[in-house]
Amino acid sequence: MSAFKIVMMVLVAAAALLLPGLAWGYLLLGRRPLPPLERLLVGIGLSVVLVPLSIYLAHRIVGMPITRGSSAAVLAVLLALPLGVLLMRRRWDPPKD
Repeated sequence: MSAFKIVMMVLVAAAALLLPGLAWGYLLLGRRPLPPLERLLVGIGLSVVLVPLSIYLAHRIVGMPITRGSSAAVLAVLLALPLGVLLMRRRWDPPKD
């Protein structure tokens, strides 16, 4: 296995374990002041739960095969939904300073 493939596997695993959970954590917890380590752990915990559950439900309900491509699509949807809601919320309800 080449070094490039190993680096890509590590980066994809880190992204799958962190990014969806962080996005959902910001959406669900809002602007609550959390220490960075706690926010990181909430993000990892949410990702560990959401990613496999979403892939499983996409397979069982929609009949999507479990492949790298379908897993990437599920990850993209898991990232796009909370980020879209956060962007729309920021546009319609600016922070009160």
